[in-house]
Amino acid sequence: MKLLGSWASYQAIDDALTENFFAAEHAGLPVYLDMDDACFGKAASSLDLSPMGLTEQMIAAVRSLLFLGGGGHRVFHEFDNRLSVWRARLRAAQRAGTDLPAPPVVALLTTFTAAAETMGDSKVTQIHDSAYYARLLNLLNVPSQDSNRFKESFRQSSEAYWDALRIWLEALDGNRGLPSAYALNLRYVGLPISQALIRETERRQLKSMFSDMALPAGTGISQTDMEISLGQWISESPSPASASMRQLWANPDSRARIVEIAIGEFDAWDGYGREVNSGNTKSSVRRTPRCSLAVSERHDLFGATLDVAFVVPAAAVSSGQVTITTSDGPIRLTVNGLGNALCGVSAQSANLDPQSILSGVLSVVTDDDVTFQRFPRNVVPLVKDAFANAYIETERILVGDPSAILVRDDGILPPLVTRILTEVARPGYRQRDAAAGVPDGWILFSEVQILKAPSPNLVSNQQLDVLVPRLSTQMALTGGLRLPGRIARWSAVDQPQLAVASDEARQLRVTCTPRDIEGDEAIEIELATPQHAPFLVDIAPFKLPTGDYVVTLYMGDKRLQTQTLRLRSSDSLDQYSWNKIEHLAHRDSDPLWPVRAVSGEGSIVVDGAFSVGSVLNLSGLAPAPSTSWRRQVTPRPSQSTVRIDSPPSDSCIVTGAHKIRLPTFSGKPEGRWLFGSCSQCGVTKRSPAQSWDKELQKRKAEDGAVERISVANLTPAQPQTQAWAAVVDALIYLGTGSAADLRALARQIEDTAAFEHHLVRSLESLGVIETYRDDEFRVQRFEIASTCLAELEDTSLLVTGAWPRETVQNLYRAARELGGEALVVEPDSAHLPLVAGVDPLALLAESADVDVEIARAAGRSMLLILPTLSEVAAALPRVDAEFTSHAEYFSTGSASWLPVRNIARPGAYRTKSAYNSTYLYRTADDVENGTVARVPFDLAKHLAAQISGAPLVAYNAASQQLRVPSGANLPGLYERAAVLCSGELPLRDASTFSLVYTEIDEIFAHALMARLV
Repeated sequence: MKLLGSWASYQAIDDALTENFFAAEHAGLPVYLDMDDACFGKAASSLDLSPMGLTEQMIAAVRSLLFLGGGGHRVFHEFDNRLSVWRARLRAAQRAGTDLPAPPVVALLTTFTAAAETMGDSKVTQIHDSAYYARLLNLLNVPSQDSNRFKESFRQSSEAYWDALRIWLEALDGNRGLPSAYALNLRYVGLPISQALIRETERRQLKSMFSDMALPAGTGISQTDMEISLGQWISESPSPASASMRQLWANPDSRARIVEIAIGEFDAWDGYGREVNSGNTKSSVRRTPRCSLAVSERHDLFGATLDVAFVVPAAAVSSGQVTITTSDGPIRLTVNGLGNALCGVSAQSANLDPQSILSGVLSVVTDDDVTFQRFPRNVVPLVKDAFANAYIETERILVGDPSAILVRDDGILPPLVTRILTEVARPGYRQRDAAAGVPDGWILFSEVQILKAPSPNLVSNQQLDVLVPRLSTQMALTGGLRLPGRIARWSAVDQPQLAVASDEARQLRVTCTPRDIEGDEAIEIELATPQHAPFLVDIAPFKLPTGDYVVTLYMGDKRLQTQTLRLRSSDSLDQYSWNKIEHLAHRDSDPLWPVRAVSGEGSIVVDGAFSVGSVLNLSGLAPAPSTSWRRQVTPRPSQSTVRIDSPPSDSCIVTGAHKIRLPTFSGKPEGRWLFGSCSQCGVTKRSPAQSWDKELQKRKAEDGAVERISVANLTPAQPQTQAWAAVVDALIYLGTGSAADLRALARQIEDTAAFEHHLVRSLESLGVIETYRDDEFRVQRFEIASTCLAELEDTSLLVTGAWPRETVQNLYRAARELGGEALVVEPDSAHLPLVAGVDPLALLAESADVDVEIARAAGRSMLLILPTLSEVAAALPRVDAEFTSHAEYFSTGSASWLPVRNIARPGAYRTKSAYNSTYLYRTADDVENGTVARVPFDLAKHLAAQISGAPLVAYNAASQQLRVPSGANLPGLYERAAVLCSGELPLRDASTFSLVYTEIDEIFAHALMARLV
């Protein structure tokens, strides 16, 4: 490569490194600026250089830009200026919605890392192993008279360079990799050292260590606990760690740095990322790959049930199917994705007996011949997985995280668990039994939040050992609304709390420091004054503005743990996500436009509450007659289920005679406890480490002088709220996203599939979002709808679509100044703003700084452009009909599903599939041609009513109410038009099993019924 001038040469190198280090295939993975990485070699090849040649050119380019020899500038003055320009470009790109430029510091940071990579090689450089500054000065050939200026400038600027890279990666939601530079107590030099101290081989070993030591993924971990876990793992004999890892750990100077690197890796670990193996390791304590329980709640007309599933790492199931051993022999099952890294099979959908899954020996074999096993436990701790939207079985209970505990109801264990929770859990947990849908013979403790370790006398029963947290000191972000994505972000509307727990009688404090994009020195905010754990910190009263914060847990002046708190709201949109918007809307270019949204063009367009198009002529159609129905609830049919075999009577699971294998150590084990596993069933047992006797005695003396904190004095955990304000704000912030993103948000309000569907449908009906659906009408992605003021039948204005919070406040202020009212429709659910008593044009002239559509008579205008339901039915795609022996036929007379032997007549049918039901529609032509159409459940019912001539709509002119049976909502835009008459979702009338649409006048009702034919 020919040098083109100082900055041009540097920029070419920087671009090549950026493109290769942060390639798209690194999405969701921590990226290291590793000189030995293949990415560095690819960057060199792209510049027609060897790796050695690129290294020399990079160092020369960086040095040419340094201000050496005095002159009144900082040494890194040129890079500081370029970074300021980049910040301005980044803000401009975020406002314009264009591609976000990479910070021009990757080559500089790689040079910093190059110096760190020579640490420990004193024979070559004749510099002390741990002397980072001396090595960097030597690498850049900095004159001795400039060394102090160089160090001062490095301390003033280097953190801002790493922070700029972090900001860029996080703004891309980790789609080009995750930040990996981490420093807890070793500021400045700790950041480049975190890139170079250990190699890819050691980083893979760290993931194995997390798994082997059963560290809980998705949680924070203190420096002390990570050091103890690493020390125990490395000290096993034979050691599972590589020779280089053991050598680094033996050096006191590098040990603290390895701990910090491990904490950074752990923050990005999903818990299921290590390679599945079955014993090809040197570790002395090795467990068979485990499958775990997953527990979620389901609701239907018969009440709530606990849906039990088994899950395994998705990476281990390449074919999408597994084989399990049952009492009827091996059976083959199709797995379904669960979150980012798991897949599994639901007992309810696969007709497996849930009690036998809990109490049997489960063996799951993949097509790659990897066997996963689960042995029964009488006390099963579970942790809420934000990505899987379910409680997932964990080895032992976690501190601070939302958890649950399944306990066998043997008359002995449940009271013992209750005693423990009374001492260690935050008030507000619930106990549920079979009457609340828990499998017979079991009790579920839900909404559990453990805040300290139980007293030893409470865990004398070995089965209760799993209720002793593994970590000693823990700070966890809990509650609030977490936004979907690879980067952990929380809603500024519904902020999390901090739960701090510790088994040490020492005072802890918590601070919060803003991470300012400009890199200025931030002011530290004290969130919690020194006090003894456990305690909770409510963040909301501090009124932190939208942005990024570093939350730090201190013991005295020592930093124990940090958490990054990212608060987001609609006032600062995620431009990376908004750039993906395809402008979904209902367009007549798609023949199914009344029931799904697409991108493209159309002469008729419905976007949220706004609609435009010519009014269809329906004068030749007579209004459909009003009708009534008698709802019949048919009992759930009983089915024989497949059982998992129970363990034999002489098994250690039954007798309790476990064969525990404890690890052996070269030297003394580190930490308070040793953890071994049974060679037969894999159950883990905790044993005290004798080397800690003196330390324990010392701590007991200290603890005796401190008043112990009772969890009973803490604020009870609040039940899950039904307010949707935070979810709507999050959807506006994101702009668009996948069906999984919608699921992640919905399940944080109520963790059921029924509520997830209800939330998505409701937001569509209110004109908040549009969704793209595939040919089977399954939601694939969403987009926020157009910013709109929708005029309701009483002339009030519903504020719906993409309205940032600040803009809504301006709208409220202007409405009051104009003599109007600012209200909220359905404050306990949808929480959409409403403005009454003002002219929309005058209101916007006073307040709006965004493009706003005004939908005059929104519901009526939308209804008048809708076609008849028969036109939609004719356009439905057809597929060949497949015989099923478990079909149900929809009876329009009773508005219920009835079992049938075949699907040989026109109408609507329901068949069961893996995790859901499939709804089918058949006309007489379909029966003759052997075809069916797959449709949404609501459309299926109204199409069946169309065939039978018995419509499902009943209208009462006196009350201006339109009724349909429960579960038979008006389909698609027909419901949106009805909802936009009042701005209220249909009300459930339990006495008549019906849904009621309000403020529907007679003209609208007749026009609607004319379109349902």
